Amino acid sequence: MPRILVNPNSLTCPDYTLEVFRDTRVPLVNDNTTHDQAAVVLAGIWTASNAAERLLWQLQVDADEQAAEALRHQDREALALREAEAAKEKEDLRKEERKKNHGKFLPIPDRPVPHRPPVIAAQSATRRMDKGDCVPLWYYTNNGLENALSTYNSTDDDALSLLRGPDGSTSLIPASSTKESKGVVEDQDLDWEDFCIAAPRMIEAMGRANWPPERIQMMSNFWANLQEHPFRSSGAPFEQKALLLYQAEQRRLWHIAINTPHSGYNLSIINESLLRDAKERLFWKDRTRAEAERDSLSLHKNHPGNSRNPRSAVPVSFGRLTNDSRRRSASPHRRRSTSPDRGGRRPRFTQDTNRSPGFQPGANGNALPVCAVCLGRHQHKVYHCDVPSTWDGLFQTLAKRIRGELLLRQDNQPLCLDWQQKRGCESRRHDKRHICSGCGQTNHGAHACPRAQKA
Repeated sequence: MPRILVNPNSLTCPDYTLEVFRDTRVPLVNDNTTHDQAAVVLAGIWTASNAAERLLWQLQVDADEQAAEALRHQDREALALREAEAAKEKEDLRKEERKKNHGKFLPIPDRPVPHRPPVIAAQSATRRMDKGDCVPLWYYTNNGLENALSTYNSTDDDALSLLRGPDGSTSLIPASSTKESKGVVEDQDLDWEDFCIAAPRMIEAMGRANWPPERIQMMSNFWANLQEHPFRSSGAPFEQKALLLYQAEQRRLWHIAINTPHSGYNLSIINESLLRDAKERLFWKDRTRAEAERDSLSLHKNHPGNSRNPRSAVPVSFGRLTNDSRRRSASPHRRRSTSPDRGGRRPRFTQDTNRSPGFQPGANGNALPVCAVCLGRHQHKVYHCDVPSTWDGLFQTLAKRIRGELLLRQDNQPLCLDWQQKRGCESRRHDKRHICSGCGQTNHGAHACPRAQKA
């Protein structure tokens, strides 16, 4: 319907008797109707039409008022919504401020200054403890606590780090809670004093982190059983270190196993077999390191190229035994190391001191020994050799050296270093280590490997 633009209530009926309306009256004038009568008829028609327009006008005014009220209501709702959003944003900012600067809003306890400072570990250790993860004991040693105090809030709280959760999801957390301390000492490298100091502190930290009571009790029993083990009071080498190595490895594995379905177990029950294995690994690691250092020293001392005295550049004697060694044994293979079960003493070598351990005689009597990693005889630091291919570049190396210990690259299985040398190894206590570090065969060592450089 067309909109009425003029208010009909403000209009007045025109005077149709005027001469200006003559043409309007003419159609109504006839023999029975005069001009005056026609003017009356036109005035009646206008009045009826004006009354109808007044009704339509009122309806239009009412509709406009309703529309305007609806708009005003929308404006009021939008204003209320904006005010609510502003209030919510203000509240969110206040909550974020309390969360971000939590320490600023903490209530002040009504108690005096303690005589001893509280045990406050590094933020990264505290976060891992809250998650129930494995935390190195070092964080709760005296050095670890001093480090935490000296580096407290050294990382900007606004800095964020990306963290991947167990379900694969990622989240942003403060970088201060993920930054590890630079001086962390692994559990197996701690001394007993630090271990005995850190264990009770970690038990208290587990309680503050709301660990389940049965888990706290298990950890307490585990560390107590280690401290009461016969190895603890033994004077034999490696036995106390074996306890620390066992503690480090098994505690780390337990945290992995407990999160794996049907793989959990009671850590406090000491596995004597694994403990003895840890002791033996420490023995062989120390023995490998000592022999590697001895071989390196002998190589530097006896090789003609390292001598300043021309008279000393003479062929090295191989295989000669002293009279004393001949009385002890007619075979050079009597040069056996003691096992860790015999007290861990170093073996007594009865060969002539002029012999360079690990050398093999060549055509000129001065051939260098075969490197257990690259199988080459060229002069290089065999104690640190870790090249990816053999001396001639034809094969990939199967072994590697880590701090002097000879290991398989594939699974880090330790290999017998004596087995790789010409003198061999007669021990049957570790046959699984009698593998050629060059080709993987079990019937010879690196010195007889077909891939080795010829003398």
